Amino acid sequence: MPNKQKIHFVYTRTKLKRGSTMMRAHQLCQIAQSQLDGRYEFGLLAMPSGLVPGLQRAWVAQQPPGGVYFVTKFCTRDLSPENALRLQRKAAGVCFDHVDRDLSTIATAGADIHICTSHAQKAALEAIQAERPMIGGKAMLLLHNPDARLYGMAFGGPDSFRAVYCGHRKVTCLSEAILKEVTFLEADTTRKMARQIVRLPEFNFHYGVRREDVPDSKVIKPFTKGFNAALCKSNIIVNRQAPDAVEFLGPDYPYLIEGSGEVEILETLARAKDDFGGPEWRRGLQVMASVAERVSAPALAAQIEDILAELGVKAQ
Repeated sequence: MPNKQKIHFVYTRTKLKRGSTMMRAHQLCQIAQSQLDGRYEFGLLAMPSGLVPGLQRAWVAQQPPGGVYFVTKFCTRDLSPENALRLQRKAAGVCFDHVDRDLSTIATAGADIHICTSHAQKAALEAIQAERPMIGGKAMLLLHNPDARLYGMAFGGPDSFRAVYCGHRKVTCLSEAILKEVTFLEADTTRKMARQIVRLPEFNFHYGVRREDVPDSKVIKPFTKGFNAALCKSNIIVNRQAPDAVEFLGPDYPYLIEGSGEVEILETLARAKDDFGGPEWRRGLQVMASVAERVSAPALAAQIEDILAELGVKAQ
């Protein structure tokens, strides 16, 4: 029986406790294993940083030929261009998973596939490649996974309106007035997130408003807050301008807001509270159920297989 194709999710130990490493290396590998392990061999692979001369080059030299490498966010930055090209020459495929890196700073060589975690990021990267043909590799979609721990949790929801924000305070808008309506679960580290995620079944409405006063750049955040809310069987309040919000929720989703002003946020929270259990609330939940389907484990596995097919990699 032929050996199964080896597919490596590459991370660096110096970023082991970062959320991006946990979700796009460890969790995405687990999702792939749960859906496709009988057809491919998935595993994690630690990459040394480039700070020690020669160490990263030796690591590349040690890799057997013919593997597929999903290179996670921090590794795309730490992998030197020379070593990226060396890895590409011996691999069946090298995929750079940029997540929310500034697209104006991404590597120009070494990637066969540029993984995009949102439709907005894919469109932006394709536009950049049209202007800068030296950026090789095809842009392909592999949506950002929800926190994989949510797949195994039960969500029935409380019998009254309860709103929550779980995440980094610095990227959202939480005034004192808003905090009277929204419970804040601080989760700015993976350790804090592990403590807070078990509380999410206590809530049925997620707060996903992003600050709009961030510096202009080519950073495009994935719609992870929306995906997590969908798996929690919850509605969400989010800015219409948030990347992929309208793509997934539709232009008439009841709790889309136009900006990040306190007055509009409070009015929308009050309306959602009044809507609880009614037709608009249920319509919103139907939309969120469709979002959950689009980021289910089978759906993400299908996108991984699309990438492998583009590389010419076949299942055993």
